[in-house]
Amino acid sequence: MDVADFDKPAPPLTTWNNLSWRHMAATAEELKALSHASIQKVLPDIDKAKWGRNSAHQAYIALQRPMRIAIHAKEMLP
Repeated sequence: MDVADFDKPAPPLTTWNNLSWRHMAATAEELKALSHASIQKVLPDIDKAKWGRNSAHQAYIALQRPMRIAIHAKEMLP
């Protein structure tokens, strides 16, 4: 999951790829005290996967899609 940003409100979940630790805890202190991502947490149903249904759904939700950025060499050279 993505890093939690407590400086701003948690964004609404529209895809599981946007799930972050911010959705699991309201404050940084709560996150530090957290020992696991509880399946009791109520999260919206997105796509076909449902939070806490079974291990296959959790694996699908936890999978983070890879990202690639292309920067032309001319932009990096002086």
